[in-house]
Amino acid sequence: MKPEIIDTMLDGQVIKLKNCVPDDLDHNDLFNNYEKDFNFPDSAVGQLHQYSYPYGHNDKRFDPIRKLLEIPDNYSAKIGLHEISAGGFIPPHADKHYYGGLTIFLNYEWDIDWGGWGMAYNDTGIITTVPSYGDAVFYKTPLLHCTAPVYVTDKVRRSIQIFYIEDNKWDDLARE
Repeated sequence: MKPEIIDTMLDGQVIKLKNCVPDDLDHNDLFNNYEKDFNFPDSAVGQLHQYSYPYGHNDKRFDPIRKLLEIPDNYSAKIGLHEISAGGFIPPHADKHYYGGLTIFLNYEWDIDWGGWGMAYNDTGIITTVPSYGDAVFYKTPLLHCTAPVYVTDKVRRSIQIFYIEDNKWDDLARE
């Protein structure tokens, strides 16, 4: 994996990257052998699933991305897996507890017409990211963002989600 920044938008709050999947990561296996399925908030509609990441929250394989994004040293990673199927979406939110959130897209094939795009917006505009294998989008908080519904019945949008949280707030977040 050799991540690169493609673009920076919305006053630096959105950073698009490429080459973000570790070479030795079998992402299909991640979705077959997860440990726990976490519930999304009631405002999330459709088929959304969040799974635990089996290699731990601070998987060192993602350190090159962390360095590229200049994540402060006093922040830890919280890594999970997302899967969104037909009708599923993530409503607008700002991830206010985190420094930022990174979505790494895992679908080898994804058509723009299938939906599932990542979207971020503020007073100056809206940015849309179509899923593409190995690409990623980082949202520096607070920034409103969401995911469009997946429109096709037999398609599932898969991603690795990495949230960066201040070390001294990790325990507080776990209690919520």
